[in-house]
Amino acid sequence: MSAKHEQVAGSWIVISTDNFPPLLEKMGFGQYTEKAVNATPTLDISFEGQKMRVLTNTGFKVQDRVITKDSVIMLDGSEFQDEMMGREFTATASVDGEGVIRVRRRFPEFELVTARWLNDQGHMVLQSTVGDVVCTRTFKRQ
Repeated sequence: MSAKHEQVAGSWIVISTDNFPPLLEKMGFGQYTEKAVNATPTLDISFEGQKMRVLTNTGFKVQDRVITKDSVIMLDGSEFQDEMMGREFTATASVDGEGVIRVRRRFPEFELVTARWLNDQGHMVLQSTVGDVVCTRTFKRQ
C-alpha cells in the first residue's frame, strides 16, 4: 500500500459537484436532492494504520438535525459493515499503487463504488459510481 493515500488526511470543503442529483436518485435518496444540492459538505479525514476515518458533515438538515456520518473504513481489503442514511451495507476498501482509495459498498438494491485521490492542484477528488451514473465532487483544504 502506498503512503501517498494518506495525503488526503485533513479537513476539506466541497468546491464543485458534477452529476450529484442523478446519483442521489439512483441510490433512492431523491427526497434529499434539493437540500443536498444547496449544501456545502465538509469532510475530516484521518488515518491510523490500516484504518481511514471520515467524519462527514453533509451541511443539510433532516427533521431539524444536521446529518453527519462518522465512518471507519478498513483499507486492507477485509469486509466490513456500515450504514448510510439508515441503509445497511457490506463494503471492502483498498489503495492502489498511485494512492487512490477505492471503496465498494454493496447495498441490497445497488452497488456504490467510490474513488478518492488528490489531483494536480492539490484538491481531493471523490468520484462515486452507481450503475451508469458517475458523480464527481472536488474538495479543497480548509
